[in-house]
Amino acid sequence: MLFLQLLIPVKSKSVEITRTLKQEGFHRDLETVLSFKLEKEIVEKLTWSCQLLLVENLPSGVYVDVDQLSSLPDNIQVLVDSDVDIEAPEYASPPLLVYIFTNLTSDRSSITLPVHVRYHRPSNVSEYAQILIENPKIYSTCLHLSDYENTEGIGAPCDNQNSSQCLWNRLQVLYNEGKSAISLQVPIGVEQHSLFVGATTLLVTMTGCVILVWKIVKKSVDLQMRKKQL
Repeated sequence: MLFLQLLIPVKSKSVEITRTLKQEGFHRDLETVLSFKLEKEIVEKLTWSCQLLLVENLPSGVYVDVDQLSSLPDNIQVLVDSDVDIEAPEYASPPLLVYIFTNLTSDRSSITLPVHVRYHRPSNVSEYAQILIENPKIYSTCLHLSDYENTEGIGAPCDNQNSSQCLWNRLQVLYNEGKSAISLQVPIGVEQHSLFVGATTLLVTMTGCVILVWKIVKKSVDLQMRKKQL
């Protein structure tokens, strides 16, 4: 009986992950909550040396502002694998690979990543575009999480400075409601309205320029008349 039990593989524990998109409009907060089922004595042994790595694959429809990432809490560090053009539209932008480093100090960890939606190409098919953000892959170098480890491991940056590589062990995960991605809908322009929008924009711009020039000329004339009166 003991021999048979040794032949049966031990099933790894799974990290429970809940994903939520907060805020509205084109500027959102992507919150990821990790829940571990750790025994009390394990939790007491956790220190800042117990590192977690979240690897996010962001589609071309969203981006992160690198300058904004510096204002995140000290226990969250982010590394983006390429330059980010915050002005580029969705159809001219590549996907982004984002590494998020944090430390596990309890049986629950919450990570909030600010993301921004890019402008999409106008369409005659729909007034909205759907963006799917896949769930992240979770890795760790923490010995206390060996029960959660998958057989897969990767070499990845040790921290957001990207000065060296470390071996990270992938963790088994259980996503909220079994969804493989979180989605959001983005309003987009209607292609048939392009001529009207362009003409209206041009008219408003020209009207503004005329008013501005008129005010400048009027002020200049008033100043000259005052000088003559003096």
